[in-house]
Amino acid sequence: TRVPPTGQQKAAPRTSSDFRMGAVCAKPSPLRSGPTVKEDAKPLITDAETSEGLKKGVNGWPPVTEFGWYASHSAIRKDLTDVKAVLDRMIAAPAVEEWEYEHLKAFWKIVTEYIHGHHDIEEQIVFPFLQEKLTLPQRLTTDHKTLMEYMAEATAKVDEAADQAGLKVARTAINKLDGHMRPHLLEEEEDVVPLLYKYYTADEFKPVTNQIIAHQAWWELGHYLRPYGPGANNPEKTNHVLNGLQVPYLVWLLILKPRLAWYERYYGYLIEELMDPELKKARESTLQYRVLHCACF
Repeated sequence: TRVPPTGQQKAAPRTSSDFRMGAVCAKPSPLRSGPTVKEDAKPLITDAETSEGLKKGVNGWPPVTEFGWYASHSAIRKDLTDVKAVLDRMIAAPAVEEWEYEHLKAFWKIVTEYIHGHHDIEEQIVFPFLQEKLTLPQRLTTDHKTLMEYMAEATAKVDEAADQAGLKVARTAINKLDGHMRPHLLEEEEDVVPLLYKYYTADEFKPVTNQIIAHQAWWELGHYLRPYGPGANNPEKTNHVLNGLQVPYLVWLLILKPRLAWYERYYGYLIEELMDPELKKARESTLQYRVLHCACF
C-alpha cells in the first residue's frame, strides 16, 4: 500500500526558452551525409543569406526557432526532459501516491501519440513535398522505425511501473529513447531545414502547414505549444500561432484557441501536477469550491 508522501519536492524547473534552443545552422554536419539537391532545383538565396535567414527570417519564413517543424521538435524535447525530471522526483521521493502513477501513464500516452503523429506528418506530408527538389537520406525514415521501437520499449516499462524500482527501469528506457531522439531531431534541423529555407518560400510551404493542421487531432496544438509556457491566453503562444505558423486571426480565435483551452483543462494539468504535486491540491480545492457553489445556488 502506498502512503501519502511527505515533503514532496518539485521537479527541477525549466524556462520555455530551454526547449527552443538548438541548431541555427546552414550546413550539415561533416560526420554524416545530408540531403542532396536535384539538378533542376535553383536556390533562392545564398548560403550566407540562408544562415542569416535562419536567425532572422527570410522569404516569408520566420526565424527558425519559430518555424513549426522546429517548434514541434522543441515540444518533443520538452516532453522527454519533463518526464525524466518527474521520474527523478518520484524515484527520490519518500513515497509515491497512486495518482502520480496514473498521471505519469496518462501523460506518457499523450507524449507517445504526439511523437507518432509527428513522424507520420513527416513521412506522409513533409518528406513528399521536399522530394520535389531534394533527395533525402533513407536514414531519416530508418531512424523513425528505430525510435518507434525504443518508444514502445519505454511505454511498456512506464505501464508496468508500480513502485519506485519500476520507475527506475522506466527512467532507463526513456533515457535510451531520449539519447537517440535528440540527434535525430538535430539532424533534421541542421541538414534539412536550411535547404527548405534556401530552395522554397514560406508561401510554397503554406499548403503543407494547412495539411498538417488538418491532420492533427484536436489536442495536438495544445501539446505542440507546451514549450511556450502554460495557459490558453499566453501571449507567446498567440504570437507563435499568428506569426510563426501564419494562421489567420479568426481561425486562431474561433477554432484553435478553444482547442488549446480544452487541452489545458484535460491534459495540460497532468505534467504540471507531476512537476509540482502542490498544484494538485490547489486544483482539487478549486473544483470542490465550484461543486459547492453550484449546489448552493
